[in-house]
Amino acid sequence: MLIGRDQELARCRAALTAAAAGRASFVEIVGEPGIGKTALIAATADLAENFSRLRVTGVPAEASIAYAGLDALIRPALEWSRELSSFQQSVLGAALRLSGTSMPDPLPLVGSVLGLLAAASAN
Repeated sequence: MLIGRDQELARCRAALTAAAAGRASFVEIVGEPGIGKTALIAATADLAENFSRLRVTGVPAEASIAYAGLDALIRPALEWSRELSSFQQSVLGAALRLSGTSMPDPLPLVGSVLGLLAAASAN
């Protein structure tokens, strides 16, 4: 239970309701260290019991490694990459260094990640 975070929880609940209805939504959680951002995210995750959730925590030591956070975020969903086009599979493989190809441009990578998340959410 969070004290004094009713407004923020209501916004998170509204975003979850929109997502359940098939509408895109987001809530940006920003602030100084120690104000309870992580607790708010945990409380929101508790509200999302009927959703699949992917979560990643940034590690300062990996800040200079291209797509390190992306790798940690989508690795659990990679089993659905077989549903992507060969081009999208190639782009993801390059970004996650699963193949020997060069680093992909950001735009095709975004499309490939969205395709992967869509495939994962459909299953």
